[in-house]
Amino acid sequence: MRRFVVIGMVLALFTGGALAGTISDPGARPNDEMLRAAFPEATTIVADSRGIPSFVSGKLGTLGRGPVANESLAYLNSLRKVLKATGTESFVLASEEKDRLGFAHVKFQETINGLPVVGAEMVVHSKAGVVVVLNGQFIPDEGMPSQAKLDSERAFRIAAAEAGIFEGTVLDQPTLTYVAENGKVYLAWAARISHDEADMEVIERLFADARTGERVALHAITKQARNRKIYNGNHSDPNNPTLPGTLMFQEGAT
Repeated sequence: MRRFVVIGMVLALFTGGALAGTISDPGARPNDEMLRAAFPEATTIVADSRGIPSFVSGKLGTLGRGPVANESLAYLNSLRKVLKATGTESFVLASEEKDRLGFAHVKFQETINGLPVVGAEMVVHSKAGVVVVLNGQFIPDEGMPSQAKLDSERAFRIAAAEAGIFEGTVLDQPTLTYVAENGKVYLAWAARISHDEADMEVIERLFADARTGERVALHAITKQARNRKIYNGNHSDPNNPTLPGTLMFQEGAT
């Protein structure tokens, strides 16, 4: 459902279609007046229950004359009060693209206490120095833990067992990160792990709670694929087979 809503917003923005200039997602949000004040020419504002914007479209402001990435960062930092930032959050440039219509799309990874927040990114979309869309997820630091209680080895052992992985190899030096999962934010140890599943190697990124060891998330990096071949047996005499015969169908690797 959300995909269709967002597509409708973008189409209306770039085709001049009218959208209600009100804040979506009804509910008690003390930040509503601040949002309207911050984006007085917005056609659409989507915010969460705390009033933190996740999608805003319209004429949202202008960038300075410097490099687009730098000016987009300055624009984001000007919204820290609207985003309810507490002072430990910052933005790191993740990517910068310009499409054939002249729109610039600059993505920033959020960090808290210098650690990346997996799942928290903000994207500034602009054209000719005018910001037209702001979208993404920002997570304010609301007293999040900054120190691990378990070392990475112990945390990974607990999380892997919870995920049903009892034999495997950690491919990276585990690093501390925050990760947004199921509406919550965790301080976690993260690393790629390799293990066998149905006689095939699988590589995934495991996030283990740095305080309890519980599995927070398991993100697939490689996916399993079938490698199956079907032969016709050349209608051979079952008493004197000439197998496998002619290959008729192959699924998977070539």
